[in-house]
Amino acid sequence: MIIRGIGHTGVTVSSLTEAEQFFIDTLDATVLYRIVPPAKQSGKIDARAE
Repeated sequence: MIIRGIGHTGVTVSSLTEAEQFFIDTLDATVLYRIVPPAKQSGKIDARAE
């Protein structure tokens, strides 16, 4: 089996801001889009659409 790339991964973190910065600094990653607006990053995510 040859792995040619990764399309998606999921990681549960306690701090989205710190995790994002880790991936940017360590893997030279780029944020493509945000599902949760930055103002709502702390706290629970409501499953209902706004």
